[in-house]
Amino acid sequence: MNYDGIPAEQALLGAVLLDPAGQHRALDLVQPDDMCRPWHAQVLAAMQRVRDREVPPGPIEVYRELQNDPDLPPSVSRDAVPLAGLMEAAPRARHAPAYAVMVIEGGIRQRLHLTGSRIVQASKTGRLEVVLLQVTIGTRDLNACRARWLALPEHLRRELPTRAGQTRDNARVFHNATAYREELARPEDPAALAAGEKALRDLAAAAPSQLALVGKWVRPGHFARAEWGELYAVMQDMRVAGKPVDSLTIAWEAAHRGLRADPRSLAGGTGTFAVASAREVYVHGMLAQAAQAGQDIQADATDPSCPPHRLMQSAAERLQALEPQPHADPRPARDTEILAPDITTRSQQARQPEREAAR
Repeated sequence: MNYDGIPAEQALLGAVLLDPAGQHRALDLVQPDDMCRPWHAQVLAAMQRVRDREVPPGPIEVYRELQNDPDLPPSVSRDAVPLAGLMEAAPRARHAPAYAVMVIEGGIRQRLHLTGSRIVQASKTGRLEVVLLQVTIGTRDLNACRARWLALPEHLRRELPTRAGQTRDNARVFHNATAYREELARPEDPAALAAGEKALRDLAAAAPSQLALVGKWVRPGHFARAEWGELYAVMQDMRVAGKPVDSLTIAWEAAHRGLRADPRSLAGGTGTFAVASAREVYVHGMLAQAAQAGQDIQADATDPSCPPHRLMQSAAERLQALEPQPHADPRPARDTEILAPDITTRSQQARQPEREAAR
């Protein structure tokens, strides 16, 4: 990570060592796992143990407590120089609460960066269930981070207003997850391209009930090419309007929207396989979108100009965009006997998909 929280950790620990009687309350705000450097976490834990005995966590007391830490080798626990270095790193002892908030923010950034990294790695497995598991875990971790941040006194987490005209390169905040979906990457691998072409042909030959089923979870943005997504949106609009759907009528309606479609490229599909073909498009699209969302979360977490509330808001929208869409009936479609995607696992915040704007 580019965001360096170690100076804040040093300043917090040093401030408490310099003024244990006056600044020990700052220890209530932080936890050992907030620390990026393991030794800092051990020093913090030692301070908290000392204070739990109702003893001010001064340098001598903490030094003695560290010698009782079984995880520290004697060469480290008996060396008092690092503790002296912590005290030198604290600009003002009375600023300990501010340093604690900086440490907590650093811990939140670490967790969200790890969330993004896990989602990126999961997308490389090619298994959608692995991605969705990481989305669920990431949402849980994000909610814990948000609760932790909001539990701080408001005056400590107050952010300065952003100056007019100030821009940030990495973090982008959207009004909702649907707006973010429109910005997500499309799959580019040959398998995704082949899946998209086949799905369009099969959907053009599908029954209205199959199109309705697929419309519950496949979005135009899942297709490898924008024009394919637009043709898919045309099919769904025709189905909703009760118009007949086939290769010729689709091309005709697409022309009304300024889209060029050759009826021959939409012919030859097998409607029986429409749901299965659409699922392939869905999987490829979700894997590509997960990779970008994970990278975006990582970028925000490493961008100091992205304040905590925006960092967590944008992470929430990115995770929501990856949540599986609600499925009204997880049983096989009656006229196809082909299972729809298993997308029943979702958070309570999952919403119905909205039509993406035609590109």
